[in-house]
Amino acid sequence: MYNKEALEGYRSCTMAVNSNPEEVRKRAMADPEVQAIMRDPAMRLILEQMQNDPKALQDHLKNPDIAAKIQKLLESGLIAIH
Repeated sequence: MYNKEALEGYRSCTMAVNSNPEEVRKRAMADPEVQAIMRDPAMRLILEQMQNDPKALQDHLKNPDIAAKIQKLLESGLIAIH
């Protein structure tokens, strides 16, 4: 039996990868929750840290609030972790 949530996540990731990056950004920024996350100066600093130091991600994921925001951005297609 398949996990419905996992299948949905896979589908949305596949769509995001195959979509025009500008369309992904527009669709993500239409979400009020994503808008609030991206307006948060602390989150912008965290995202910048993660970009410059991939190890920073592990530290930030220890905070459940930040982890939830990062998950939301991942689901929206705005960020990807490689």
